Order: sequence, then structure tokens, then C-alpha cells
Amino acid sequence: MATKDNRIKYNLLSGVLYQVVLIALSFLLPRLYLENFGSEVNGVLSTIKQIFAYMVLLESGIGLATTQALYKPVAEKNHNKISSVISATHSYYVKVGVIYAIIVLATCWLLLEMSIADLKYMIVPDQFIILLMVAAIGFIPHHQDGPMAGIWGAMAGFSIMLLIGILGKIMYRSDSLGGGDIKLFTALGLCFGVRGVMWIFVLSTFVTALHLAFLMIKKRIKLKEKRPLVPYIAVSTTIYMVILNQMSYNIWIDL
Repeated sequence: MATKDNRIKYNLLSGVLYQVVLIALSFLLPRLYLENFGSEVNGVLSTIKQIFAYMVLLESGIGLATTQALYKPVAEKNHNKISSVISATHSYYVKVGVIYAIIVLATCWLLLEMSIADLKYMIVPDQFIILLMVAAIGFIPHHQDGPMAGIWGAMAGFSIMLLIGILGKIMYRSDSLGGGDIKLFTALGLCFGVRGVMWIFVLSTFVTALHLAFLMIKKRIKLKEKRPLVPYIAVSTTIYMVILNQMSYNIWIDL
């Protein structure tokens, strides 16, 4: 009994400590973002936080409720009750699957519009980035890594592209990556999580290298000529959504 009491105390203490740290960071981080990265990055991160609040509402706590409901039947090995809970949860997520299909189509349309803008004008409109972040609400029930997967994915996408941009500027003494590409990968990380944005990054790198190598062999572009990246990112994202999403999860589990 004493051991259980101690565990409860530790859980309560860790929960309170987590909230205190979270509150302290909420005051500290915005100032650091403004001083080091500017208001644009701070605005993007604030938008991500707001969108994730809506994501939690969409998920409606079904995952947590299912976990809580399964404790007793699993302990009692009540297979009928387990099947009943799983069946009810499955029915809910099937309905959410319809939303997923709609969101995938909307995402493809947004990526197509961004690709056209990047090809014609070498820009990625912020309006489309924001709409893509809003579309991320529909992906949250499909995050196999939990409801926080989108936040970690956004951070991963932002960090990867920012690092590449910094390295490119150091190596080539010019901007090798646009701010729109960084914001786009941040939005994609919000949609697909860490695993998803990593797959998209690898696919984008491969597709870009393959196409540019083909163009150079045909002597249609020069070695240092700048090319829009969004069309390659759009193709890679579509391949991930339609083909690799579930496959990548199975590979991750096997590893």
C-alpha cells in the first residue's frame, strides 16, 4: 500500500513540476524567438500552438478514453468487453477516415497551388501555408505516435530545413533555401509528425537529385542554377500520403 501511495505522490509531483516548467517556458521562449529569429518565426510557432488546440478538440479524447476503458477488461482478461471497446473506437475512427480522405484531397490541392506559385514567381504564399496548417487538424486521429506527434513533427521540419539553410549560406555565401520552404516543411511536420516529415524530406531529396541530374545530363540547366523546390516537395508528400503512410509505420514498428 505504501508503494502505491508513493507512486501517486510521485505522479502528482511530476505533473505539478511539468506545469510549472511549461508556464515558465511560455513566458521565456517568445522573447527568445523574437530576439533571435524575429516576429515571423514567433508568429508561425504561435499559429502552430493554436492549431494544435483545435486538433485536441477534434480527437475528443477518444484515445485516452479507450485506454482508460481497457484497463479493467485487460486485467480481468474479459475478451468480450475488450472487443466491445475496440469495436466502438474503430467505428469512430472509420468516420474520421472520411475526414482524412477529404483532408488529403485538400492538401494535394494546396500543394498544387504552392507548386504553381513557386514555379512562376519563386514564392510560397503564406496564405497557403496557413491553410495547410489548418488542414493538419484532420490528420491528428491518424498520428500513430500520439496527439503530440504533430508538434514534434513541426519542430523537426523547421529544424531540418533551417539547418540546411544555414549550412547552404555558409557554403555558398548566398541563400540556398527560401523562408517559404522552411515554413512549408514546418506545416508538413504538423500534418504528418516526425516520421512523416522525415520520409518526405528523404523523398524530396531523392526526387530533386534525380530530376536535376537528368536535366544536367540533357544540359537544360546549369550547375549553380536555382530551381523551385516546392514541386518536388509536393510530389514527395503526395507519394507519402497515398502510398507510404501506413507502410512507414509498419517499418518503424519492425525496427
